[in-house]
Amino acid sequence: MAPRVKFLKVRKHFGKQEILKDITLEIQPGEFFVLLGPSGSGKSTLLRLLAGLEELTSGEIWIGDQPVHHLPPKERGVAMVFQDYALYPHMTVWENLAFGLLLRKLPKEEVKQRVEEVAHWLGLTPKLSSYPAQLSGGEKQRVAIGRAIVKRPKVFLFDEPLSNLDAKLRAETRTLIAKLHRKLQVTTLYVTHDQQEAMTLAQRLAILSQGKLEQLGSPLQLYHCPANHFVASFLGAGMNFCSGEILLKNDQLLFLAPGISLSLPLSWQTHLSRLPLPCELGIRPEDLELTPPFHGKGKVVLKEPLGRDQILHLEGEFGEWKIQLPLEKAISPCDLLSFHIPLSKVHFFSTQGERLGGGEWTKNETPSSPMLS
Repeated sequence: MAPRVKFLKVRKHFGKQEILKDITLEIQPGEFFVLLGPSGSGKSTLLRLLAGLEELTSGEIWIGDQPVHHLPPKERGVAMVFQDYALYPHMTVWENLAFGLLLRKLPKEEVKQRVEEVAHWLGLTPKLSSYPAQLSGGEKQRVAIGRAIVKRPKVFLFDEPLSNLDAKLRAETRTLIAKLHRKLQVTTLYVTHDQQEAMTLAQRLAILSQGKLEQLGSPLQLYHCPANHFVASFLGAGMNFCSGEILLKNDQLLFLAPGISLSLPLSWQTHLSRLPLPCELGIRPEDLELTPPFHGKGKVVLKEPLGRDQILHLEGEFGEWKIQLPLEKAISPCDLLSFHIPLSKVHFFSTQGERLGGGEWTKNETPSSPMLS
């Protein structure tokens, strides 16, 4: 059975710089777990600590029922796939795949069986006699993945393995990795800064920023209920934000901001600490609508066609927002666009950036009054 992986209060310093800050995570047996974050967030460092390529400053790392932070890399039962392939240029594909097994002095028949099996899975059988210089980028990455698979590790580690590939090869290799995980059911940790990779591959994901764990959960949980401003702005196409306040006026609960007027159900007061409440409204571009009643309007300053959809950049008193619409909507730059903010899709954040709530409060609710135009 695949093992569980645990990070307990893991900290890592490079000199006086704190790279990881008390990271505690538990990856379930056989889970495909993604570490997502911008450059410098500490996600690759966390992976290297698990592999034994870096030493902990403090904390513990467990694989199964055994602490491994004191063990050398070869005794941890992990296999790592790097961004730069790290193939031996003077060896054929067969030799690259077999090298680690031969070092372990496995029987030649077992080495042959493992290499041929993995080469078949990865579509590399016709390339076994080729050298890395004769391979495409996608083929090189498949060899790197295959070299990890043949070792039959307890845990797979992927450190941004697709970042050197073009868009078509990234999509193909991403599909391959997902299929291999379903076939092998090995506990897998995958590091990326690419949101599409994270959302399509992860069973669960952790978002890191500046060495801190910002949020942990399934891709849809994080997308629909971001814990804070950073997660909301980082995940997806980027949320639209507007600073204003929630207040009670003439028995109406309102969110008011420059260029935005939104009436809220009176019952939402029970979720709020005080009124008036300075806060920030957030709404994703794909959640804005063009149906009345309208809550704001802006001038179209840029149009980005994206095949089936288009992204429109709006400027108004609220600042600059984006709205995602079907391409057949005939809208041009300089058009004035009025938009509707659905209550079920809205998010509110404190002035410190923590999520207060929003769309989930709409269950069985009705607005306190007609929406303001």
